[in-house]
Amino acid sequence: MMQAFGYGLPVVTHNLRREHNPEIVALVENVNGLLFPRSDAVALAERVRTICTNESLRVRLSGNALDTVTTQYTMANMVARFVAAVTSISSIRGDTTTVRHTVLESDASSPRR
Repeated sequence: MMQAFGYGLPVVTHNLRREHNPEIVALVENVNGLLFPRSDAVALAERVRTICTNESLRVRLSGNALDTVTTQYTMANMVARFVAAVTSISSIRGDTTTVRHTVLESDASSPRR
């Protein structure tokens, strides 16, 4: 999904298990893509037809899809999310200092593009 957003393409996907898939959470209905109920082929076909035939909607969804990936999925945001996830897991084990230091130190020494 993020690859499609990166190319400025709107996404049509089913809305099952959004809580377990962070990419689907990034999709906002009628903002950067369209959702349909799982196993509903008619609804899927309707969403695809809508994107193909409604140019203003397609252009708006496409622009918003690209904005989503360029503003929410920057390197800084991704590193921060990674650090938060690893820190959360490590806190269960009781050792967050080492994880933060290691991740932040490796990020500071990596070359920037």
